[in-house]
Amino acid sequence: MTKIILEKTNINMAKEMTSVGELAKELGISKSLLHYYHSIGLVEAENFIGKMIVLDRVKTKKRIAQIKKYKKEGLTLKQIVKELKK
Repeated sequence: MTKIILEKTNINMAKEMTSVGELAKELGISKSLLHYYHSIGLVEAENFIGKMIVLDRVKTKKRIAQIKKYKKEGLTLKQIVKELKK
């Protein structure tokens, strides 16, 4: 399901898009956790195909790493949402 999509920005950059299920498997976390993170604003969807959420693989992997770091430091998810919106 992985696709490379070119978007027109200031510079042309390729984005590697993937499904929630595929990325969850790669990261060793549940699909429901990724869906929950999306529902509370921790993970952003790049697009939707029907009801399926399409994620930017690189961006989401970095975001999950940040979330894990903050959780290790003892922050709640609510605090993490605030911290990442700064």
